[in-house]
Amino acid sequence: MDKILVLSTKEEFDSARRLQFPTYTTSSFAYNKVKDFDNSVVIRWGNSRMLCDNNGNYKEFKNVLNPGVKITLNCSKDKSLKLLNEVVKTPKIWIKEEFVPNEELIVYRSVIHTGGNGFSVINGGFYVEKGHYATRYIKTDTEYRVFFIDNDLLMVKRVTNSQKRLSEIYPVRSLWPYQKINNIPNILKEQVLLAKNKLQLDFGGFDILEKDGEYYFLECNSAVSLDAPYIISFFRDNLKKLLDKKFNYILNS
Repeated sequence: MDKILVLSTKEEFDSARRLQFPTYTTSSFAYNKVKDFDNSVVIRWGNSRMLCDNNGNYKEFKNVLNPGVKITLNCSKDKSLKLLNEVVKTPKIWIKEEFVPNEELIVYRSVIHTGGNGFSVINGGFYVEKGHYATRYIKTDTEYRVFFIDNDLLMVKRVTNSQKRLSEIYPVRSLWPYQKINNIPNILKEQVLLAKNKLQLDFGGFDILEKDGEYYFLECNSAVSLDAPYIISFFRDNLKKLLDKKFNYILNS
């Protein structure tokens, strides 16, 4: 049996397998087989949140990076953003049944979403519907993603040369390529570590806006796209380091 394996969804499988560990989808695992992996380490990649029986009873692996309950919390973007706001700056947020003032320009979207899909930028003057949340729109040209594994960080900036994308009133920067940033400001390092500890995730990537010298955390992604060699190397190398740190007794048994 594999000592280390990655558990992913079908949608994230191709990206996850670039880590070069044995990779499986959640459909490959049955609830009653979880204990068979007590001598393995499972890396939950992205939204491979949990294994449940027909009654909804949850079972977690004994040795796991990014436990399913923490991924589930992070996927509820209204709840996770509220948590982040306790330790770092975030845009102001309105949740279910709260009234958004008329003068506010807000980003409105489903609490569970993927990528840059399913959002709209609209004016306030309404109550937030069930299953949705709203955040104050922050006008800025600067957006980063900071990847983290334990305390190791990699920072990139969203950039594009596309005049069409640059001319958009409300750009979807999640579709823009990355530019690697070699030096992460110390204040941002501290904030990212505070944020990841608050969410209790072992690895992921934060989307962050910068305006007037302040950083605003938008969300954390546990399903980062491994679409550049330096990002793949960062995750592969530092996951190995974290696995050795947390599960050395298993890997060397």
